[in-house]
Amino acid sequence: MHDHFQALLDLHEVNAQRQRLIKQRQGREQALAEAQQRHNAAQAAADEARNKVANTDALIRQYQADVERCVATMASLREQQMSAKTNKEYLSIINGIEEVKSERSLREQSLESLQSKVNNLQEEAKALQQVADELASAVTEAQAAIDLATDSDDGEAALQRIYDEKKVAVDAKILEHYERLIAANHPMPLMRVDPVSRATPLGTIISHNHLEQIRIGRMITEATNNAILYLDE
Repeated sequence: MHDHFQALLDLHEVNAQRQRLIKQRQGREQALAEAQQRHNAAQAAADEARNKVANTDALIRQYQADVERCVATMASLREQQMSAKTNKEYLSIINGIEEVKSERSLREQSLESLQSKVNNLQEEAKALQQVADELASAVTEAQAAIDLATDSDDGEAALQRIYDEKKVAVDAKILEHYERLIAANHPMPLMRVDPVSRATPLGTIISHNHLEQIRIGRMITEATNNAILYLDE
């Protein structure tokens, strides 16, 4: 095997270990990001439900004040009714009392409806907050998994140092092509060519000329997927 490809295979072995740790780390980071996103959405829904409760509470207080005002107005009108001096004044007061009674009845009905709505909203807010709290625990667990993975992080850093050291020995053109394949998540960036049949793992047969070029250390790529071909004789 030519030195170019031996150096590349050595690098690829280190890179395979490095990529495994990278994917594990990225998986942990993605799990944390997704857990945080789910928690944020659930917390926003719980907060919105509580805001609806608060807004409805304000309307309830307004209606309660209206009922109290109606009660006070009715009491005042009844006092005026006792001292009415003419039939016209008496009837006017009676009409006023009926109008206030009607307004009070409407407000009391609205209060009953709103109180039922508030009760439902409070239950909804409670349930949504429970979901948000459970998802917050999932965020904590995902973060803990990251915090506990210090050995993996150290291993990734060590492999990165080894990778950087070994890639110096790889032909620059071959290294550039290899790293493009790795960045593209190529499933098999290196492919062994059978020295007798000249076949690749995909069944492609390369020419005698290409076989000789590989032997002298030149980069030849597989025709269908651009993988780097090498000989191990």
